[in-house]
Amino acid sequence: MIRCLWLKSRSISPSVRFSSSSENVGVNRIRNIGIVAHVDAGKTTVTEQLLYLTGTTKSVGEVDSGSTVTDFLDMERERGITIQSAAVTFNWMQHRINLIDTPGHVDFTVEVERCLRVLDGIVTVLDGSAGVQAQTLTVWKQAQRFGLPAIFFVNKLDKKGADFKKTVDDVKQKLGVEALCTVIPKADFSGIIDLISGSQLSFNAGRNAEWQEIKEKTHDFDQLLAQRSDLCLEVAGQHEGFMEHFLEECSGQVDRVDSSALLRAIREVTLGGKAATVTCGSVLKSTSCARPILDHVVNFLPAPNERSAQLGHLFGDELAGFVFKVTHDKRRGHLCYVRVYNGTLKNNSSVFNSNQFRMEGPLKVFVPYADELRQAKEVGAGNIAVVAGLSHSVTGDSLLANQAVATSVNEKLHTELKQSHEGPDNHRKSAHDVYPNDSTGSSKNRSDSKKAAIGLQPREDGEGKTVVFSGIEIPDSVYFCCVEPPSTKSLHEAKRYA
Repeated sequence: MIRCLWLKSRSISPSVRFSSSSENVGVNRIRNIGIVAHVDAGKTTVTEQLLYLTGTTKSVGEVDSGSTVTDFLDMERERGITIQSAAVTFNWMQHRINLIDTPGHVDFTVEVERCLRVLDGIVTVLDGSAGVQAQTLTVWKQAQRFGLPAIFFVNKLDKKGADFKKTVDDVKQKLGVEALCTVIPKADFSGIIDLISGSQLSFNAGRNAEWQEIKEKTHDFDQLLAQRSDLCLEVAGQHEGFMEHFLEECSGQVDRVDSSALLRAIREVTLGGKAATVTCGSVLKSTSCARPILDHVVNFLPAPNERSAQLGHLFGDELAGFVFKVTHDKRRGHLCYVRVYNGTLKNNSSVFNSNQFRMEGPLKVFVPYADELRQAKEVGAGNIAVVAGLSHSVTGDSLLANQAVATSVNEKLHTELKQSHEGPDNHRKSAHDVYPNDSTGSSKNRSDSKKAAIGLQPREDGEGKTVVFSGIEIPDSVYFCCVEPPSTKSLHEAKRYA
């Protein structure tokens, strides 16, 4: 009787996957999410598993072998860390997910900052043996400034010293959020149990094992009933409507709880910032550990129109976009990452940059897939595009359909769209002789530096010899170099001078 009431979120066959180039979906079926974590929590590995589960890749990339999709820079693959954020688009359960894999190292906090402001939700990956770490706190504070709903994935439960309960307590105490555990480890740590679908995944069945229904009158089934009851009580404590359903209509009996009511309640408390769901596993042990993450993204994180519904009222069907990242491609030149908030960004069209007060175009519009860009005829509201042809646009610029739209939109909304949330000029760095020969094209280099940097606004001193960069507080400069053995060796005797 229980199974006829519970949602079969695992009923989708792994062979039923959706191509990243599937047909257009409505804005209510779009999810813009970021994967954030402390360094070495397994964030990029989780991303690779998501790409494989959705059919976007035919094999799982590995960080150690340098075969990952989102860590495509040579330095990233050599060092095994994420340095630059990467965007990937894929589909799951008739929903389009635009995912950004962000760096986890503290030295690249600024890269995370400029991505969070265009996201609608985040997936926070935690190391089950370390809990909430320093960079986790930093990214969480950044996400809270933007009001981003979150879900958690406790990774590396197979690691020695991993403690799921302690990690969940860390989330509650250090991050100050109510944790709703929807996936839990088995009592003997041989696998995990999904409390919503009533299914289990065994770590002993191999990396490609699938979720299976839990048989009644087993220890796993008893644990399922007990923990699902606890989950319902926790949700009831955060959601008054579900409390009435659980305590009055179901008389507190977990087998009578309607799964759709439970899902709706969890979604509402997640979007309201009252709680966050927690799933767990070890993506190195089993690829299917990442499947609940996809389900949670679709079921519990918001669609773009749930966070920016007022834009449609003010802009109608006209374009409104925001440049959140600028890069330079050797072949395509100046590239802008644009979050389309309203209307449609079309290939070969022109747009009005309201910050630079000029028309730009014609544009070449692409859908990002890590270091690969796939050309698109158009990109609709709620999606992320990479655009060539915006030679004057910089990070923080707003893109509109034309100047008439710009003059008709309320100034308050315009300010909100271009707000970078990067704070005042609380940190300054001077660069002496960065551009020593101004007459030999250094102005172009300086312009590229300004476009690529987030929150770093270069200005010259009175004599024009010093460039002062001001913006958000960042750690000391990080320099990368490759040190190789010398081609020739020589031995020198040290001499002492009086």
